[in-house]
Amino acid sequence: MTGSDGYGRDYSLRKLDACDYRYFIDYHSVYRRREKIRIMEKFKSRKFLMCLAAALASIGASIAGLATSNEKVATVGIVCTIVSSAIYAFCEAWVDSKGIAKGE
Repeated sequence: MTGSDGYGRDYSLRKLDACDYRYFIDYHSVYRRREKIRIMEKFKSRKFLMCLAAALASIGASIAGLATSNEKVATVGIVCTIVSSAIYAFCEAWVDSKGIAKGE
């Protein structure tokens, strides 16, 4: 079985030398770098930052409610935390489904 990778290396059935292993490692390190960049872009999205802000504000409200022994405020804070996460998940799923429908 013979093939080429476009860099002058053939894929015949032979023992790999050190150069081939270096190429394999370089390819996977580039792939991991791209994955990290994609994940960081998701963390920088406006939807995620708004969800994070809403969740932190809700957690702060529930902590304030617990600190002042006000159960209603604590309950509202917990419910708002759950609702903000659910809204974020729904919006992400909706946007992804629209992208799939368009073929992106």
